[in-house]
Amino acid sequence: MFQTRIAVVAFLAIALTLVVLSADRMHNLTDMYIGEGHYSGARCAFAGLVVAAIACFGLVYHLGITPLAL
Repeated sequence: MFQTRIAVVAFLAIALTLVVLSADRMHNLTDMYIGEGHYSGARCAFAGLVVAAIACFGLVYHLGITPLAL
């Protein structure tokens, strides 16, 4: 059971890192265009925040904290 939790958290951490790097790269690429670039960057940042929230829940799961304990 503990190894499963480690695998889930490791997968979420890798996914979070890739999304943050991708969002930063997308923002840099779309920032060259005025107007739509900032909108695309905001969408990438929002996607990064969603994955960060999922990773946070993965960490809570890894620590074994139940929703009732929160």
